[in-house]
Amino acid sequence: MRGGTWNTFAPVSIVPSEFGGNNSWKEFVIYCDFAPDDEDQFLGVENFTPSITDLYIDYARVAPLSSVPFITSEQIVDGTIQNVDIKNSAIQGGKLADRTITGNKIATGSITGNEISDGSIGTADLGNSSVTNSKLADNSVTGNKIANGSISGADIANDTITSQHITQIGIQTFNCTWSGYVNNFDAVVNYTCPGDKVLKGVYSTHDNGREDRRFNFQCCSMRLK
Repeated sequence: MRGGTWNTFAPVSIVPSEFGGNNSWKEFVIYCDFAPDDEDQFLGVENFTPSITDLYIDYARVAPLSSVPFITSEQIVDGTIQNVDIKNSAIQGGKLADRTITGNKIATGSITGNEISDGSIGTADLGNSSVTNSKLADNSVTGNKIANGSISGADIANDTITSQHITQIGIQTFNCTWSGYVNNFDAVVNYTCPGDKVLKGVYSTHDNGREDRRFNFQCCSMRLK
């Protein structure tokens, strides 16, 4: 009995012909798995043949089922052990073959910095867009980390670049284009360089009769030297 519930084993028959003679014994074994914290353990036998006049249970030989090595890997059919058959924390690291654990086996948030060896994460291990601004230490991004042409005007906050920065770092223009004349004589001039380009040059044509000019603007992209 375990926890108030009877566990019934398969019947075992012992007949007189199996005994060698008077006062001889017939021994059979019932394997029971008693956990260390089980209470009210009881082992009993019922419905035995009346002609057997004595019954003896050797309680001193009752041992946990786990100590009886009668199940080996050869007795287990491949693929028959399911998750419910495995006790929690029963599988240790030594049981895992190298490189058998894939990403879908790892629970979300289960790996912290302590589980990652220094220098073990390479560029190929990083997913696209996986490194955000919060992951970058202050002053860790230098000019040689930035690809040519990758910084546009939209990436630069207002009033952040001074003449000192331009002198120290060096900025060059590229991909320059002329707008063509953007106005007629005696008309208003209102022009903005397209996209993130900056104004580099201005060319104009004067008409003495109209005493006015037509303007042509050169716009360029900028990048660090």
